[in-house]
Amino acid sequence: MKFLFFLFLISFIICNKKLILVQVITRHGDRTPLKTLPNQKNEWNCDLNFYHLSNPESKTIFQKVYIPNRQQFNGNCLTGQLTSKGFQQHFLLGQKLRKKYFNELNFIPEKYDPKLIYLRTTDKQRTRNSVYGNLLGLFPIDINEEKIEVLDVNTVDLDYEYMHVNKILCPKLKRLLLDLENSSFWKERKEYKFLHEEVVKIFNDSSLLDTSLRKVRDNIYCTLSHGKPIPEGISYSLAAELVEETRWQIETLFVNKLISKLSVGLLIKDILEAMQNKIVEKIEYKYMFYSGHDTTLAPLLSNFNVFDGSKVYYSSFIIFELYSDDSNHFFVRFIYNDEVYLIPGCKSTFCEFETFIEIAKKVIPINFTEECV
Repeated sequence: MKFLFFLFLISFIICNKKLILVQVITRHGDRTPLKTLPNQKNEWNCDLNFYHLSNPESKTIFQKVYIPNRQQFNGNCLTGQLTSKGFQQHFLLGQKLRKKYFNELNFIPEKYDPKLIYLRTTDKQRTRNSVYGNLLGLFPIDINEEKIEVLDVNTVDLDYEYMHVNKILCPKLKRLLLDLENSSFWKERKEYKFLHEEVVKIFNDSSLLDTSLRKVRDNIYCTLSHGKPIPEGISYSLAAELVEETRWQIETLFVNKLISKLSVGLLIKDILEAMQNKIVEKIEYKYMFYSGHDTTLAPLLSNFNVFDGSKVYYSSFIIFELYSDDSNHFFVRFIYNDEVYLIPGCKSTFCEFETFIEIAKKVIPINFTEECV
């Protein structure tokens, strides 16, 4: 009994600090390409099904079915759709988070509790379904439970979403991105010019030739991830160069501090306000989960000056942990893909909350509407 009591005491006490709030921001799992390419014969079949009830008491379940071979791809998948592989990635991430925050730290409840758990996602199929996969890993289903539980997953209209780069919500972002992608710095790079010329020769399709080669790059990466044949005319060495170009372009976009600030500054405001509200006990939440994109995590990393330009892989995650000590001081710990980072400007990896506030305020727009004109 004394041993169990001792375990409880140390459960979520780390370095004499008590964990009081966890905020997890993730990239969705593996998905299909955003665009098919000319003469591409690959078939994409998605067997990940979700069912819908009109209300919890209903005995009728609806299933949304995409008619085979009537989408962009051969098969029944949509563009940008979460795959079973992507769902499994988030299920495994949920299990990892449960092991840490329930099994080891005894911090989150054993079962889902809407008073303590908050869910947020962009309104995309791949991010919504990543939430579902993650929650199944975080809170395993009790097969003996007959009651249907309704979980609120919070989102906003895509035009008003600020959890990633949104050129509709912030017109200035569109201009900044275009200026960068049309700059000589971008277009005169020998690597870019070579890739652009090769793609022109292979596809002879001007609709694919935007300044970032985005449609081609994305398709190649997703195709390689699933072991499917790459488009005819593209060698594996060229495919590797296209994938590396993706990494370089993401890095170049988000080392630009203004682009990063306008991309996710309002999300950082939400994260900071949740911490402040927790400290003054305005919210009960202990665990807040946000499902986003690579264009969520990359600018977040950049805003806190810990972005090294590496690719943000599927189901990557950032965690903000908020701690208190016996003297009523508060601290923030920043974790990216299991590695604890020292935020530049902080004295230790347990960043004093006042210091964290000052760092965060520098990347939160004062007047987002005016700054986005």
